[in-house]
Amino acid sequence: MERCLCRVRHRTFDRVFRAADRHGRGPHATEALLRLIGIEATIDVAAHGDDAASSKPAPDIVIAALEKAELDASCAVLLGDTPYEVEAATAADVAAIALRRGGRSDDDLRGSVEIYDDPAALLETLGG
Repeated sequence: MERCLCRVRHRTFDRVFRAADRHGRGPHATEALLRLIGIEATIDVAAHGDDAASSKPAPDIVIAALEKAELDASCAVLLGDTPYEVEAATAADVAAIALRRGGRSDDDLRGSVEIYDDPAALLETLGG
């Protein structure tokens, strides 16, 4: 996943941020999760549950991440793997790229601008 995020960043974006769920993840839990999966150096800004009044599919966490990153919604893309993330992105006027994980169908991920089988497929599309 780190390689995929680095490629997305290199090819497309100035900043990469993470919008964590509201399920009890405060800033320390979010930082620990990013370290655990090895992408903390790739993430410039992380929004966490304490930054949003409502959880996904409400757009609160996406909007909080945009504000922390000082980005306009038109300059952002949300990478997610649930219908709730796609819905939250759409409600915040952010384009969503979805990954088919957990048995999700394309219909489940409706509203995404692109859908990939997994991070490797996205990485391949980005050239490597």
